Amino acid sequence: MARKAKRPYLPGVHIVRAKDREYHYAYRGGPRLPDPDTDPQGYINAYRKAHSVRVAPSAVILGAQGQTISGLVGLYKASGDFKRLAPSTQKLYRSVLEAIDQHFGTLAVVALKSEQMPARIRTWRDEVADRPRAADTRVEVLSALLQWGVRYGYVTKNPARGIEGIHRANRSDIIWTDDELQRLLAAATPECARAITVAVYTGLRQGDLIALTWDEIDFDVGIVERVTNKSGGRTRATPPLLPESRAALESAPRIAPTALTSGLGRPWTQSGLGNAFRDARDAIGVNKRFHDLRGTAATRFASAGFSAQQIAAFMGWEEGRVEAILKRYVSKRKLAADAARRLRDASEDNH
Repeated sequence: MARKAKRPYLPGVHIVRAKDREYHYAYRGGPRLPDPDTDPQGYINAYRKAHSVRVAPSAVILGAQGQTISGLVGLYKASGDFKRLAPSTQKLYRSVLEAIDQHFGTLAVVALKSEQMPARIRTWRDEVADRPRAADTRVEVLSALLQWGVRYGYVTKNPARGIEGIHRANRSDIIWTDDELQRLLAAATPECARAITVAVYTGLRQGDLIALTWDEIDFDVGIVERVTNKSGGRTRATPPLLPESRAALESAPRIAPTALTSGLGRPWTQSGLGNAFRDARDAIGVNKRFHDLRGTAATRFASAGFSAQQIAAFMGWEEGRVEAILKRYVSKRKLAADAARRLRDASEDNH
């Protein structure tokens, strides 16, 4: 009887146990290896091959001085993490990753350990300091790239992490006033006005609003339940249906899988709703954005009696951000008056 070969031990192997079975991978995020008990030599060979490819010099991945930022960019764009980002986020990241490749591409990743790297990154950021949002996006994407590299062992340090932003305005703190909103709705087409109303009373982002389907609206329970586009499927928005959003949705014609449609009876596109909104906004002379309706939604939820913690859950925001909006725009007197009105309404309903 042949003696059973001893299971080989190899450093860095990532083992996953599921349903009483073991699955071995050359490293975390690496290729799966053959069974070490039934094919120990194949296990060893596959491990060696995986690690040789991972570190071997290559015209794409490595430069003359070691692994380069250009190679890291290529690996990141081909990764599952990148592909799980929302399409709009991928589009934004690709343009910035191209700028990163052009500026830092030939830089060896070992240079990231240098104490001069944060200053070098700030200098690159400040090339577009006249566009603060774009400047901060450069650092944000570079940090995301390097943090991904740290997580998978390609990089040991992320010098972009913690670099301060230069864009000071936080549009989550901007809301549409009641008067502005009334004028906007009056200037908009009926279909656009319906979409604006749903946005104001649910807090959904524009991309989620136009993709909202009838199946994601539960009129019986009184909630909207949708996996958000921006989160890449990781976050579920569950705003309650306030009377205004319920009325707007119940009045919408059911002529498409999506709840909101244009005047042509077709699902809205991002550009279509955006153009319709801007036409109405420009007609009333207010320089605010569709995205600012989200901050407005936070005040509507507060007036309906929800806490900052609950609103943060609806909106997918930090509780502190919600509290800042409410402190700035919603007075305690108004909240008390709204609460008193709700009590009166409830009392009248019970009689």
